[in-house]
This record gives sequence, C-alpha cells and structure tokens, in this order.
Amino acid sequence: MSNDENVQGYDGLFYIDEEPVVNWPVTIPVPQDGGTVREHLVHMDLQYGTAKVIEEELASTAHPDFAEKIGTPEDPLFRRVHGWQGIAAKGKGAMPFTAANKAVVLCHTPTRQGIATALVELAVGMPAKNSKTPPGTGPAPNRKARRAAEKASKKNRRS
Repeated sequence: MSNDENVQGYDGLFYIDEEPVVNWPVTIPVPQDGGTVREHLVHMDLQYGTAKVIEEELASTAHPDFAEKIGTPEDPLFRRVHGWQGIAAKGKGAMPFTAANKAVVLCHTPTRQGIATALVELAVGMPAKNSKTPPGTGPAPNRKARRAAEKASKKNRRS
C-alpha cells in the first residue's frame, strides 16, 4: 500500500507502510570546469528504510568487489529507486524509467551520491533542503497535489 493511498482516503489515522516509497527531491552535484559544482534537482520515487539498514547498504557499496554490481539488481540503490522525473540523456531527451535506464543512471557517480544523500535524509527524517513544495495545512497532500504545487512553484520562480 503506498502512502498516497492512505492520504487520499484520509480518516485521521496514521498508517504504517512496510515498504514506503515517496517522491523525494534529489540534488545531483555535477563537477564543472574550473573546480565548481553545479547542482541539478530531480525528483525520484525512493523506497526508504531505517537509518541502520540504509547505513549498512551504503557501507556495503564501498567494498572493492562491489564495483561489478553497480547498476544491477544486487545494488542496494537499484532496489530503492522506483521512478524519477527530470532526468534526460544528452541529445536524446527525457529518460523513461526502465531497468536499463536505471542501470545507466546508477552508474553515474554524481547521481549515486545524490541518491545516497536523499536516502540518508529519508532514513533520519530530515526534511529535504531542496523541497520546493510549499507546506500545506490539514492532511498531507497526495502525489498529484505535490506535483501541482511543484509546477506552480517553478512557474512563480520564473516570473
């Protein structure tokens, strides 16, 4: 059961979701010429876990033998990424979410770094510093409402 299903039929109860997936802002730090870093903001559907589990999974990726598993179903990040918005292939446009594209995205070091940071934020309950969704009142907004708020926020920044 997704968090959105619980919110849409909001009945005042807090529901425990065994495998929660949330749409979360992910900042990808991309090195630039001259020693600077440009941050790219994308949104990903991430399955989060406890701080201990995330810490263990990220630590397992530091082992030298892990390099051959990056971007495969054995990669802990592969299991945690369930979708995205805002990722494109240079000269080809938006990248649809597929297993093959997920492998490509996860082999990109700055993107892995951004995902790892986002998963730690989720695990410890830290609000995303780059969230552009304005806080609401009442029950938490569902995914459709969040996306509409993000779109409105982007439109207001351009004005």
